[in-house]
Amino acid sequence: MTEKPTIKWYLHRLAAMSAKEIAWRLKRKISAPFVRKSIINQKLPFSPAEILSSANTLIGCQPIDPKKIQLSDAYLKRIIKTADEVCAGKISLFNRDIQLDDPPNWYHDYAHNFDCPKIDSDKINYRNPSQTGDVMFIWWLNRHQYLLPVAIAFFATQNQKYSDCAINHLKNWLDECPYPKGPAWLTGIEAGVRLITWSWLFRFLFAKGRPENCADSFLKKFLVSIRQHVRFIDTHWAKYSSANNHIIAEAVGVIAAIDTFPQLFPEKYYKKICLNILKDEINKQVAHDGVNKEHAVSYHAFVLELLINASHFSATIRNEFFNVVSKMGFFLDTLLDDKNNIPDIGDSDNAVASGIIPRDKNYYAQIAATARTIATPANRKTANIISAPAQWYCGTEIISKPDAKSQYFETGGYAVWKTTLDNGLKINLCMNLAELGYGNIAAHGHADALSFTLSVNGEPVFIDPGTYAYHDEKIWRDYFRSTRAHNSLVINSLDQAEIKGPFLWADKYYVHTDHVIMSDDQLNIKAEHDGYFRDVMTLSHKRELSWHPMLKKWIIRDELVGNGNYDAELFFHVHPDRKVVQQPSNIFKIFGTGFVLTLKFSSHFFCRVAKGESDPPLGWFSPVFGQKTPSPTIHAKGKVIGFDNIFTEFFIEKIRN
Repeated sequence: MTEKPTIKWYLHRLAAMSAKEIAWRLKRKISAPFVRKSIINQKLPFSPAEILSSANTLIGCQPIDPKKIQLSDAYLKRIIKTADEVCAGKISLFNRDIQLDDPPNWYHDYAHNFDCPKIDSDKINYRNPSQTGDVMFIWWLNRHQYLLPVAIAFFATQNQKYSDCAINHLKNWLDECPYPKGPAWLTGIEAGVRLITWSWLFRFLFAKGRPENCADSFLKKFLVSIRQHVRFIDTHWAKYSSANNHIIAEAVGVIAAIDTFPQLFPEKYYKKICLNILKDEINKQVAHDGVNKEHAVSYHAFVLELLINASHFSATIRNEFFNVVSKMGFFLDTLLDDKNNIPDIGDSDNAVASGIIPRDKNYYAQIAATARTIATPANRKTANIISAPAQWYCGTEIISKPDAKSQYFETGGYAVWKTTLDNGLKINLCMNLAELGYGNIAAHGHADALSFTLSVNGEPVFIDPGTYAYHDEKIWRDYFRSTRAHNSLVINSLDQAEIKGPFLWADKYYVHTDHVIMSDDQLNIKAEHDGYFRDVMTLSHKRELSWHPMLKKWIIRDELVGNGNYDAELFFHVHPDRKVVQQPSNIFKIFGTGFVLTLKFSSHFFCRVAKGESDPPLGWFSPVFGQKTPSPTIHAKGKVIGFDNIFTEFFIEKIRN
């Protein structure tokens, strides 16, 4: 585990703040004791019975009568299986099988067998793993999204064992984690996501009437906690340099609570505040073509799911962000290949907005399907039989995915080339032409300018290796977001920008795109970045990626413009399921199902295959947060001058396995 943040880190973080932000943070620090007291003393404005009588249990942007909803046999079987496992204390966190205590220990990192102290949140430093373990595992447990299948199972079967499980877990959490105790109250986003989850849990549990095991004492404590959550968010908005997906999740959480329990919030200003925040932040954080400016596909999908939830909870928001939801969904649809694989660009922590759609291999496809469905005219067919998680959000049948086409997202910074070669192989290539990340600190961006990914027939070949770690294991956190962990060019072993902390970059680069030309049989992309134009270096990196239909191959030309002599390294990260064979003359064969990709380098480069190396790290793939596995990385290294061109080429042949 890494050490706690140093004075140097705090100075770098302070340098990324404006004078306004510093003043705002000081003011919040001074007022914290008074705010804490006001949150602790929250009272119900009406009796629990009155609040319950007006509570909203509608499901779907086009609501369906709960008594008429049925689940398909296949979907119900999956839900029951998962719900029974949860009732037995078996859950999955970041694709790890976890056995919970009975009742769960909300302060325990089950993946690493580490206990966080049961103290007030303002005394917990989540950036210090020696105090919290991997706090992500504790946070995700405290979001209660693993309970959604249990609530849906109760909705479908009315079997009381499922309501017993869900309500007992919530009751125990309310007893063990009252505000402001524990890591669950560390940040506004945790409160916001929990409110969204609780709103859905309530709707599924209460849609057909109050569960028999729901005592008045539990209900009162539950409703008081919801008011505390909203008050906590309203006094802890993620503003200024921290305002990314966090503040969106906070606003949607408040909207979810207000829509589900309207009489719990007689205050009229909350809705207006949240709507204004969403309008402002979506305008800032989402490019005109629908690409999230954090330049992290996982957070793009997370923000989109948040907007889908907001659209469910508010018709005003649904009308306001109709086009944004459509464009964000279209971006995901474009990135997805034929088997729903997607390049894992930027940070990924596997966050979901509610747990309605589980974070499995179909998550991105389900989110895209939801977006395209709710962004179509309202003459869709009502979904009385639910066969896919996305239908809970829509309330209708899912609109089919459009035919795959190449697309250049000019303002977002991605070119996606989709084509079928003459030999019948389907190509999905995505080139990254985006800036580093969003805002002053670019927290979730990776130094991956001009890198690209490639899948063939729905099999990933050249990949983005993923994320692996956030707050702990500094070496690995730095590696997975470094330039050498992406399919690009590295000069003098430097990243394209400078890492100053786990979520902090300095000397951010800019990308200029000369042109993007794409059609079924034509691809030519040319762009440059200035990431190596800093300190004593005055070097620009230009990359041209082109398909030559007559030659039936791709040619990559990396052009360097500057002064001096440099060490240059090219990296091609290959999916661990693909076999890589090195041949003489700097030739590599990459074998997939029914195809082989041949990659050729310049003769003056020294080339090799790295796999599972640790000093320094190279040749790794992180399929999910917290996990890594060795994967082949083709590494070419050589000397170049300030004015130089490096040519690399590859072609793909169809073979019989």
